[in-house]
Amino acid sequence: MKVIDIWGIKLIKNLSIVYFLFIFLISCNKPLGTQRKISPLGLNELQCINGRVKIDPILIKIQQLFEKSEALIISSTFTQNVENDFKDLLVFNKTPLRPQTLSIKKFKKLYQYIKDELHNELEPEDAVNVYAFLFGKRTTIETSFNDPRKVSRFLYALSKLNQVAERFKSKSCNLLQLKSQKSNDVRDYFIVKDIWESSEQEIVKRKKIRPRLEKLCQTIGKKCDFNSDIKEILNDYKRAKVGLLYEVKKWGFKNIGCSEIREREYQLKIPTQKKHLEEFKKIAHFWENKRLKLSFYPHPRGLRIVNQPYGPSFVKHSDFSTINLDKRLDPLGRQKVLAHELGHVFGFEDCYVEFYNDDKEIIYYEIDESNLMCSVDYGSRVKESYIKNLITKYCLP
Repeated sequence: MKVIDIWGIKLIKNLSIVYFLFIFLISCNKPLGTQRKISPLGLNELQCINGRVKIDPILIKIQQLFEKSEALIISSTFTQNVENDFKDLLVFNKTPLRPQTLSIKKFKKLYQYIKDELHNELEPEDAVNVYAFLFGKRTTIETSFNDPRKVSRFLYALSKLNQVAERFKSKSCNLLQLKSQKSNDVRDYFIVKDIWESSEQEIVKRKKIRPRLEKLCQTIGKKCDFNSDIKEILNDYKRAKVGLLYEVKKWGFKNIGCSEIREREYQLKIPTQKKHLEEFKKIAHFWENKRLKLSFYPHPRGLRIVNQPYGPSFVKHSDFSTINLDKRLDPLGRQKVLAHELGHVFGFEDCYVEFYNDDKEIIYYEIDESNLMCSVDYGSRVKESYIKNLITKYCLP
């Protein structure tokens, strides 16, 4: 009887395991249908890798529209003298006071707007032809336009829309992490600073900034009231919160060496896999000045570049020897992004802020658009303070 009881218990246990495995396999292979909403909060990085992310149809429409519009670029005339105003169709600011805001709701609105405004932007005859080609069943398009500049403006606006839609799609794989980054939002600091530096009366300014000022004080653990020293609070907050974005961290690629080539002049020695040496040498100048030079030398376990099929480019905290680059970047853009990612290898953080809010929007803004670690736009560069920090970290005892 005891043997039978033991056998029965084992049988029940084994059947339970088989049942739960069966249920698990069914749930894994179940298609993403009505139970999974398009809401990005249901997505994660693993699903993106496996291609199981359900992309909102409007993002696919924008991509298809852009790809089809490339047939309109029939000569260099189209890309000359492009006016970037197209009735302010796509104004994506990137400053703390006017951040870039991306959402499915906004994409739907912009797509419809660009569709409606096409007739108003182009000459009547051109508009009919282009509209039928882009939104209808027409498969060919006339190669001459009454006013090519207007077509150029349309293409420029559409390319910007596609660019930010691509960014939103790539970020949709990681929105849970982006939501956790809301704590990095420092817009209150810039709003308070902007109001305080205005020409309004002091009593009016204090009333305007009071609720935001209280948030700043709570963040830095400082007691403040209506009569507090505003400049002191702003300076304390900048050092405690904003300033952290510019400091080199203790973490970073540890195998970087340094030698003093002349008095108070140094050279960073950076191990690099042989096949990537030339590409790194081309971007060394971004991080050099009179006091610091960069030397990349071959090493089997040195820095390497991994081309990713889609963006964004990144460096993992768990692997500072690998720079992952979006392979779709043009040559000049690739150099700028590689130089930016090299900053992460050194131990610097991004000095832009990006997070996902409760209104299902991705908020993005740059603290300093002239700073390469904040922005890779034209004209951005490495600040002298960064190079000074590199010398302090890697070269000085």
